[in-house]
Parts: sequence; C-alpha cells; structure tokens
Amino acid sequence: MAYRYYAKLSALVKDNTRVLITLTQIDSDYLRKKNVEVLALDFDGVLAPHGESIPEPEVHAWLLKISQDFGQERLVILTNKPAPARIAWFEQHYPKILFVKGARKKPYPDGLEKILELKHIPPHALALADDRLLTGMLATCIAKTQGFYVTKPYQNVRKRPVQECFFSLLRCLERRWLL
Repeated sequence: MAYRYYAKLSALVKDNTRVLITLTQIDSDYLRKKNVEVLALDFDGVLAPHGESIPEPEVHAWLLKISQDFGQERLVILTNKPAPARIAWFEQHYPKILFVKGARKKPYPDGLEKILELKHIPPHALALADDRLLTGMLATCIAKTQGFYVTKPYQNVRKRPVQECFFSLLRCLERRWLL
C-alpha cells in the first residue's frame, strides 16, 4: 500500500500546512480552516512517549484549551494500545474524549473508518495527528481522511532505549524514502 500511495504520502510530507513539529501547534482556528470536524490523535509519540500512561504536561494543557475551544466530543484517541490506565486518566480529565481501536492496526484504515461511522461525518471532515508516515499517515491516505504529520514525537530514550531508538530509525527511513 505504501507504493500505491507513495505520491500522496510524498505530497503530505512536503505540505507545510500538514507537517507539524508538535501536536500543540494545532488550535481550533487551524482546524476550522482545514474543515476538520473531528480530530483523531495517536497516543504513543504524539501525546506521550511510547508506553506512558498519561500525556505530557504541555499536551495536557493543550488538551484543556482545545477541549474548550473545539470540544471534547470532537476529539478521539486512535490507539493500538487502549491501556486501562490511559482510559482511566482520560475518563477523569476528559470524559467526552473517546478511545477507538481498529480491528487491525494502522496502516489499515479500520480505526479511522470506525470513527467516521461513530461520528457520522464524511472522510474529509476527519483528521488524524500521527508521528508515523507508513502507519498513521498511510491510513489517512487509504481512508481519504486528512492527516497531520508530527515530526518531533515525544520520546523517553532513558526509560525505553531499544523501543525509542527503533521507532526513531523507522521514522528516519520513512522520511528518507518519501523525500
């Protein structure tokens, strides 16, 4: 599928309006300009380092602001790991934010399609913020939704050196292949 959608992925990486350093660059005005009705968020790398249970402090502050301006009910966590601790934290702080897990992992578009069905919106009205090109961004190409590529994901190399180095290498290889 990566070869099939190579042109779209390559264009996405070169589109400065869709490439973000961090998630916190997104605000409700930006989402309105992009005609986004629902914003899906990857957890690992985008909200927190891999394997963590709660978002980074600056993401928590961003979630508070975006929830007030854009609406909690318009945010969704799309994750392969809906860990009970993560769900419990969100239920305590942001009870209207849904957790969605697709039948298959990204790049299969199952999770995005499930969000479209739950929220009753057309594909162009859904955007996913993700830090991986050949998983999250490829899923957006397949599902014909919007994608926001986060280029500086949260990492904790001291806590998970092998896992974080592995994902850093994957991200680097993905970018090199597409640029």
